[in-house]
Amino acid sequence: MRTRNSGFNLVEIMIALAIIAVMMALAAPNLRDFMRNARITSLTNDLMADLQLARTEAVKNSRKTWFCPSDSAATVGHCNGGSWTTQYRAIIVDSNESNTCDGGDIVVRHKISEATTGSPTVNLVNGDATFGVTFLPSGILPGSATMQFNVCDTRNGPNGVSSAPFLHRRVSIAPSGRANVIQINCQ
Repeated sequence: MRTRNSGFNLVEIMIALAIIAVMMALAAPNLRDFMRNARITSLTNDLMADLQLARTEAVKNSRKTWFCPSDSAATVGHCNGGSWTTQYRAIIVDSNESNTCDGGDIVVRHKISEATTGSPTVNLVNGDATFGVTFLPSGILPGSATMQFNVCDTRNGPNGVSSAPFLHRRVSIAPSGRANVIQINCQ
């Protein structure tokens, strides 16, 4: 009596590997877009949290508060411009009411943005390049203009470079100080 060994032969293993390779080739672009969209969402949520904290600090301290870019760690506590994407972002309370960022102010938060290669960019569309977003003691913005940040990556077009919906974001801060997020097309 002959016994048969159970197992897979070489042809069956090669077919299984070919099927796995085809499935991976189909999934890889979607995974890349998923990761990019997750970075945009994460950066947008981080931006919204910083804006909410700045507004809260303005009301809590009854002082003007800035959410601004700061170009280096050496100038901690100073709103002096720089990139919203790759530099430090600060939330500063004007505790001495000097209307400028100086040594008498309270630095609530000063952190480096965690940009990596391929990270989305953050741009303040309209607003003061140095002071960024200013909240008055009542939590509103000075003036009647809406301020906007665009959070975009290298993909463009209404649906990006392919048919997948790429989720670029715009954070709009109304004159009342409330922020909301909408999907946009970054060109």
